[in-house]
Amino acid sequence: MSEDSGKTNKQLTNDFISQPFSNKPYFEEIGKPMTQAQFVALANQQLSADVSTPLRLYVHVPFCSSKCFSCSRSSTVPSGSGEIEAYLDMLDLELAAVASQVENPRALDQIHLGGGTPNLLSEAQLLRLVSSIEKHFLVTDDTEMSLAANPNRVSSGQLALLNGLGFDRIRFEVRDVNETVQRSLGRFTTAEMLSDVFDSARQAGFQRITTDTLYGLPSQTIESVAESARAIAELGPDRVICKAFERRPDLYPNQRNIVASGMPSLADRLVMFQTIADTFNGAGFEWVGLDCFMTASDPVARAAKDSPIYRGWDGYALGQRGVVLGVGASAFSELGDVVVQNTPNLKTWQDTISTTRHPARMQRVLSHQDQLARDVLEGVFTSRELSDIEMSWFNAETGVLPKLKHSGVVALEGNRVSFTDNGKIVLRQMFSGLEPLYGCAPEV
Repeated sequence: MSEDSGKTNKQLTNDFISQPFSNKPYFEEIGKPMTQAQFVALANQQLSADVSTPLRLYVHVPFCSSKCFSCSRSSTVPSGSGEIEAYLDMLDLELAAVASQVENPRALDQIHLGGGTPNLLSEAQLLRLVSSIEKHFLVTDDTEMSLAANPNRVSSGQLALLNGLGFDRIRFEVRDVNETVQRSLGRFTTAEMLSDVFDSARQAGFQRITTDTLYGLPSQTIESVAESARAIAELGPDRVICKAFERRPDLYPNQRNIVASGMPSLADRLVMFQTIADTFNGAGFEWVGLDCFMTASDPVARAAKDSPIYRGWDGYALGQRGVVLGVGASAFSELGDVVVQNTPNLKTWQDTISTTRHPARMQRVLSHQDQLARDVLEGVFTSRELSDIEMSWFNAETGVLPKLKHSGVVALEGNRVSFTDNGKIVLRQMFSGLEPLYGCAPEV
């Protein structure tokens, strides 16, 4: 990247993103519980409205072998195998309760295991979990099955078992391969080890390997980020999700281990993101949506400019959003314009499941403004023509559309807004607080 390019992005930082829309967590101000009857009624309403509406299942596994300093998810270190077994007992009860009340049943379109670290489960526990899902829901050969995984916890045998159970998509949590950066996060994964893991996953039969990279981490420099991105690209993933690290120790106590003074500035973070984008573009990846890089052969990359896309568990997907049923502590469900979260407190979740068979849930109904934000972003990602209402919201809410056009980071033709790469970099920071609107899985 040239020095002039870096200066341009720092100027864009000052002009456009010194005041991002929001840095509040999704449910900070929600305070509205949802009963089981309300949950089931809304799910059935969505499924009955259109028999073609996809039905998807998200299962949260909240266990990790250790808590990474950068983690912003609901997870805990189990006291032993017995705690995981007890959790699987409660999951089976919740799966049974939800499945028994779904009207107009249909085969699951997708299943995703998120966490936490789903592959912390033993092979017997993984088999038990999938058997429980298949006992209560219809799973066919067409059901897409994916999971998040810690590359330090996989083995050839585990990968073979998972693929035999139907999983052919896996997302490895990487973040950064630089040794100094990893030490600052309480992690350690070498590029050599990752190469072996990727090879094993391919040999086991996984058709899509997704990984991630974070920028804005302590000890990162623009040079180290570029080196890490090159190393990740050389591993040959099918998709890479690039996200900004947001330090929120008030919400995530484990992040207190990260000293704020050691983190890159906002301007440097912007240059880091462009450096990562340049690296993956140079390696032949297509930049899709807000922060996902895909191989040119990826169906979503091929169709994204002409077809609707939505935020999915491993970046973006084609087609309808569908109904997402979330089970497990802190799991998210997506029911039309309502997003629901099970209680993230593991003990509370277990207690309510054991006594009522239903978790305590909180809901957020997406406001008209929320829906406009979601629709506008998805529209500009695919360069589709925006409605007059969407255009009005985009200009009034952000107040920067004329500036962006003048600066050459957007092309405006009627109601069709096309973002250049610089524009997408600016947009990535501006809309960081709105990310939960575009996918209910917490790891996205």
